[in-house]
Amino acid sequence: MYYFDVDGHKILVLPILGVLEDIGNLMNYLGEIDDNIWFQAIRFKEVYSLKHLLHSVIIGVRRFLKGENISKKLHMEILLPLAGTRQIREALYVLKPQKGEPILALFIGLNVTQNKLLQIANRVMENLGFIRRSLQEFVNADCKLCKMINENMLNATLGKTLHEKLEKNIIMMSSLTYMKM
Repeated sequence: MYYFDVDGHKILVLPILGVLEDIGNLMNYLGEIDDNIWFQAIRFKEVYSLKHLLHSVIIGVRRFLKGENISKKLHMEILLPLAGTRQIREALYVLKPQKGEPILALFIGLNVTQNKLLQIANRVMENLGFIRRSLQEFVNADCKLCKMINENMLNATLGKTLHEKLEKNIIMMSSLTYMKM
């Protein structure tokens, strides 16, 4: 579980990696599942790294709290910086979980206790039949945002490793989601 203070609000983020035998029931759980607790399911292979995930959640939550959101729902708002787009339809197309693929179950709590978030997350995971896998540091170099980064962008980025340069570019792309160009 990760904790952030965003504009005076205590934000808890609980990402859980796993698979679902049947994703048909998933839609019934997405959204605000309790007071100030949201659930979103994300196609794991489209998230570059844990840093990319957490950065995108913070951006989406901050915009939502400030009333600068694009979507009317927080669980949808976080998809936009994660996919690097202002279009909800495009974000859903890229991040929608696919049958048989690993899924990131993401629980977000706003000013709630860690205990409450864990209780609700465990209940939802059990109801869905979610089979958990270990979530450690990860890199998905085949994600859509990685494919958008070209050699010129990499050469213009400070960093010691390819991973560091890719991650910086992806974080920048996530941050630019709310810039009108």
